[in-house]
Amino acid sequence: MSIRLHIVVEGQSEETFVNRILVPHLSRFAVWTDARSVYTSHQGPYWIRGGMTSYERARRDVTLWLRQDRSPDVRLTTMFDFYRLPPDFPGVLETAIAPTAQARVDLIEKAFASDVNDTRFIPYLQVHEFEALIFTDVESLSIPYPGTERNAALKRLGAEGLKHKNPETIDLENPPSTRILKHIPDYDKVSAGVLAIEGIGLQRIRQACSHFNRWLTRLEGLSA
Repeated sequence: MSIRLHIVVEGQSEETFVNRILVPHLSRFAVWTDARSVYTSHQGPYWIRGGMTSYERARRDVTLWLRQDRSPDVRLTTMFDFYRLPPDFPGVLETAIAPTAQARVDLIEKAFASDVNDTRFIPYLQVHEFEALIFTDVESLSIPYPGTERNAALKRLGAEGLKHKNPETIDLENPPSTRILKHIPDYDKVSAGVLAIEGIGLQRIRQACSHFNRWLTRLEGLSA
């Protein structure tokens, strides 16, 4: 059977990533995917999307979409950054003593699933943020940012990334996006970030980023 998969994402970069990379990939597994950014505020009659400002608003988006589409062939997942996750998110405070960021994320995802309480829901947090995927091969940023000086900066940045076998383990104190901005001050995560990830390819990213790989593997198997 085929599955319709909704993804609530944190912002425009994740939404672009889903639409350009995950949608065509998952269609090969009969998983028909769409995405929308989380609602964060409103101006007059208009709701503004993008950015994780509170768990309450994220939860509302998830549960509302599940109520609007009650079909048994529907699944819903998320793509939120663990980095700067709001403190009211389920499990954030309780898991502060977890031994690793990965262990903490696993527990928070379980708490998130328990709070939503819908068997069709598959929570996912990116460890630590979207840019971690780029550190699979950070020199892929030379695609949107060519030039000798840029390449030298990216080689230095790549050397930093090589210290981490799994880019998802890059520390919170100096997270991937901060490292990139240090070397490329005009870095644009929506256009350049997704273009770099396209250049790397899902196969290499999955080999380097174990938590991301487990999530994508689960999505691929939804229609089985």
